[in-house]
Amino acid sequence: MLYLGGDKIMKAKLIAAFLLTLALVGCAETSYQRRSAVGGAALGALAGQLIGGDSRATLIGAGIGAVAGGAVARHRERRYWDRGW
Repeated sequence: MLYLGGDKIMKAKLIAAFLLTLALVGCAETSYQRRSAVGGAALGALAGQLIGGDSRATLIGAGIGAVAGGAVARHRERRYWDRGW
């Protein structure tokens, strides 16, 4: 097995997290949902790093944050349009 070194592995994980975030954000229906998903991913990644202290926790936090941010934005938009504003 080829050893890449700690820095290269960390860069690969960061790139994977970025691509995962882009994939999740691409599923959003509106630009508001995309912005909310990106913001949620950023907050989730920060929370994951603070709680877990490793890159795995950061990736999990980013994924959960992106999904939660998009879901909250979708719910808010639906409430807005259901009221007829």
